[in-house]
Amino acid sequence: MMRYGYNMMYWGGFFWFILIVLIIVLTIVTYKVISGGKTNHNRTFNDNAIEILKQRFAKGEIDEEQYKRMRDTIESK
Repeated sequence: MMRYGYNMMYWGGFFWFILIVLIIVLTIVTYKVISGGKTNHNRTFNDNAIEILKQRFAKGEIDEEQYKRMRDTIESK
């Protein structure tokens, strides 16, 4: 009879472990779906590109029309 109780405890602990892992996975998937799968890498890349674009405009390498067109292109991605 004791052995039966031990087996129930073993599987009960395993069940809780699987349940916690499932909750963590569902939380991560939900976050990815809500955030649209966007990462900070794209934001960092866009910020760097905008900085370079601002520098080129300040140096006079591009005019205002080109600056606005290129900025809009970068921000749309």
